[in-house]
Amino acid sequence: MIAAIGSFLSRLNHSKKSTLAKQVLIVSAFAAIVIIVLGGTESRDSLRIIMGWGAAEAADTIYQGFGATTPGGSGGEVVHVTNLNDSGPGSLRDAVSLGSRTIVFDVGGEIVLSNHIFVRGAFITIDGFTAPSPGITLKGWGLFIRGIDGAYDVIVRNIRVRNSVNDGIQIKNGAYNVVISHVSIDGSTDENIDITEDSHDVTVAWSILGDPLPTHPKSMLIKYNPSRITLHHNLFKAKERNPQVRIDDVGTPATDTTLDMRNNLIWGWGDGFGYGTLVFYGPWVNIVDNFYSSAGGTVEYGLVVCNEATLSVAFCVGDPASSSRSYVAGNVSGDGLATINDVGNEEGIPFPAPFVDTVDGCTAAYWVLAEAGARPLDVVDQQYVSAISLIGCGNAAPTVYAGVDQTITLPASATLDGTVADDGLPNPPGAVTPTWVKVSGPGTVTFADASAADTTASFSQSGTYVLQLTANDGQLSSTDDVTIIVQDPLPPDTTSPVAGPVAPSNARYGNFVDSPFDLSATFTDNESDVANCEYTVNGGTTWLLAAVSGSRPNFTCSKTGITGSNGQLLTLNMRATSQGGTGQGTAVQVRIDSAAPTGSVSINSNAASTNSTTVNLSLSASDSSGLAQMCISNANSCSAWETYTKSKPWTLPPGDGVKTVYVWFKDRVGNTNVTPFTGQITLDTVPPTNPTAVTSSSHTLSVWSKDRTVDMIWSGATDDRSGVYGYSIKWDRLPNTLPDTTSDTTSTKKTSSSLSDGNNHYFHIRTRDRAGNWSGSAVHMGPFFIDGTSPVNGTLTAAAGNAQVSLSWSGFSDPMSGLATTNTYKLVFSTSGTPSSRCTNGTQIFFGTGTSFVHNSLPSGIPLYYRLCVFDNAGNASTGAAASAIPQ
Repeated sequence: MIAAIGSFLSRLNHSKKSTLAKQVLIVSAFAAIVIIVLGGTESRDSLRIIMGWGAAEAADTIYQGFGATTPGGSGGEVVHVTNLNDSGPGSLRDAVSLGSRTIVFDVGGEIVLSNHIFVRGAFITIDGFTAPSPGITLKGWGLFIRGIDGAYDVIVRNIRVRNSVNDGIQIKNGAYNVVISHVSIDGSTDENIDITEDSHDVTVAWSILGDPLPTHPKSMLIKYNPSRITLHHNLFKAKERNPQVRIDDVGTPATDTTLDMRNNLIWGWGDGFGYGTLVFYGPWVNIVDNFYSSAGGTVEYGLVVCNEATLSVAFCVGDPASSSRSYVAGNVSGDGLATINDVGNEEGIPFPAPFVDTVDGCTAAYWVLAEAGARPLDVVDQQYVSAISLIGCGNAAPTVYAGVDQTITLPASATLDGTVADDGLPNPPGAVTPTWVKVSGPGTVTFADASAADTTASFSQSGTYVLQLTANDGQLSSTDDVTIIVQDPLPPDTTSPVAGPVAPSNARYGNFVDSPFDLSATFTDNESDVANCEYTVNGGTTWLLAAVSGSRPNFTCSKTGITGSNGQLLTLNMRATSQGGTGQGTAVQVRIDSAAPTGSVSINSNAASTNSTTVNLSLSASDSSGLAQMCISNANSCSAWETYTKSKPWTLPPGDGVKTVYVWFKDRVGNTNVTPFTGQITLDTVPPTNPTAVTSSSHTLSVWSKDRTVDMIWSGATDDRSGVYGYSIKWDRLPNTLPDTTSDTTSTKKTSSSLSDGNNHYFHIRTRDRAGNWSGSAVHMGPFFIDGTSPVNGTLTAAAGNAQVSLSWSGFSDPMSGLATTNTYKLVFSTSGTPSSRCTNGTQIFFGTGTSFVHNSLPSGIPLYYRLCVFDNAGNASTGAAASAIPQ
């Protein structure tokens, strides 16, 4: 099958790269399916190439340059884009909302956006090669890959971005390990691609960067401390910034390689102040083996590198800060500018960069035209490519690909899918002529059109045939062979296909499936091909058409995008029909679970506040298929899924205030709640303030009281965040005690326990807020004087006289508060017996401080009974001393 590579092989033999690099490009050449629009009214100086889809996809699996180490979404979940909606389930925007996934497309066409699509996760591959024709186009807004959104290790391949507001693709805010491959961008109101603000380790390859909006005709900006950027095999087509490379606006010197740029095609930067590639203000760059052509613009402005020798160039504005360091070599000027490589200031040693397969600038330009851009090329890209002529590169032999080897069964004919490519030289004739011939085989071969690359061939008998496709440009030619195995007709098929298991997919768990889901079954038929497949969701009541793939004897029936309502029970089956009849699989029952889980989250058992960032989450969720995972975040975005549990320790972000925890649940078939469940708690780490007013409603400081229980009241404690919750209280005989951190009351008043006698009782109060913070100090009140013990009795003497009784007393005392200084003694009498203890009855005849009293004017002969009670400063009364006498 391997025939001629033509001029590409010739150019590779003279290129500066290794044999390995040449082999890689040769293999890529055979992978390409390249069709040249021949002759006719097309310009003979123009190369117009339309590349087939499969070749670009096959070549776009191994990446090179600084971004090439990323695995993208390899090994993660495969997520299907099932519609062209701007947002919602099944949309691309929804698919990039989480990381660790490869995104494939079940649909093709335009996605009209209302805003930029933000990649919000790491380890993501967006694989536009999986989309059916015409591929995927983002319209109106772009794709943003930003480190602040958690985006890194991202691969984007084979998509178009048209007419984006702002940038077409933005790589910003420290995003890294990014590969952009086979994309097509034009019509942006800002740059087609921006790589800025500390982004690093990025590869942009095999892409077409067309004309931005005329009011801002700039293709690519690499600025604000970027590093380790690779650009290879891209078509740049803009008036300015193809690209513009700088560290910043003041010329801060780079500390690592800023840009490695090689094998790109820079075309048509226009006249006036337009330019191709501009390097200034600090970067370190390699610019190697690129092709530059102004298409009528200012030739000298194709490659401008500011350094100490070029400060006089208009773009360098004479500013020494605009200097840069550059290794410049091997670039080709299609305008014949011999000095294009004289602008570098690094002699012979390029800056460190990963290996990229590199050929001479002309060969690279041919390959860019043949392979760059999103495939298949749309009309916009075809117009860009067809307008380019690689003047100055010389004639190259046509490239030929005869197609894939085939096996057919008589009487069928073989469809020959040959392709040729040419550079339009020599001119004249400016056209290439393809020709098919038979090289070998047992019978006669009849070509429907032997001068067409795409044709059919009929065979007179069975056997192995080698057919050759030759392409001739009038000066050089190339050939390639294809092998066709022709089989005799098979005997009639009498056996229907044998079915394998009928298998629902798309996140199946037990008998639950998501909606939409896919269905497939394998069928075996050794005698004839499966002609059609059908499927049923209602046990065979209704059969609908399904897709068939494979070749004898193994075939697969498949149907994608089957939908159902939540909870619906489906009976699934598939059947396949060949010449031998119809074979049917064994039915399986599944139930649709298309509803997201319901659930809730509480923090610290629904506590209102906490004084610690470490909390415990209580999680509750339910779903018909069961819970599989949860994602917890302190922000309204999910970045990491984990196994569902009902409780989990969690750390809140620092800083006092209301904290919200966001939770998403994923059921066992992959449904996720779009709006997160939330729990809130107030983080309060500031202690409360103590009461500002503390008083006693029952006692006066330093005044003796016989009441052993003291009533305290307070007010003025505050806490601005979580609020005052309670108080710790302590009574002791020390003036500055700090109470413990056990809450004694939530009230603002408290009565003490019974206090012992003494003149040094102190009240201490400390405040707690609802978050559990305690004030660091206490409020102290005292001393309180307590004397609850009665005075000690002395003796009372009564001496009878003429119509009188003389009374005197002594020996009364009080060891705590002392005898009262006024109304110390109370004397009462009775004629019916001794008055009661503490002088609570009888007739009072004396209340004062004296120690004697004469009771006169008394009738004689009548017994009189006396009791004397003493009082202390706390108001306690003694039981009293008693005496009696009979006046004469």
